[in-house]
Amino acid sequence: NTRVLLYYKKSRTFYSSLKLLNQIGIEKIQTHNQKLLDRLIKYLEDSSYKIESSLEPKHRSSILSFSAKNGKKLWEKLQKNKIIVSYRERLIRVSPHFYNTPEEIDQLIDVLKKNKNSS
Repeated sequence: NTRVLLYYKKSRTFYSSLKLLNQIGIEKIQTHNQKLLDRLIKYLEDSSYKIESSLEPKHRSSILSFSAKNGKKLWEKLQKNKIIVSYRERLIRVSPHFYNTPEEIDQLIDVLKKNKNSS
């Protein structure tokens, strides 16, 4: 039955994903994600962009939203530079994870700096 085979493949993939996350460790992943966002926050706080997400420790997550004057154009520019972020409710939404690197955050920051005049 094709349905059973598809379910089996999806379950194996899901299991493998959970196994990988467990091997790395949830706390390590959370720490890594926060360090990536801290790098971005450090730039954003001294820029003309406005952080819209709460930075209070009890409310922080691995998602950060910020605003820009021409948010949609900025989002398009980020997409052209192969930087995957979301544009929701007129905000740029960044959600790095364990597979992202500090260098990728730096690439994002570089595009934001170049866009500085239109933010």
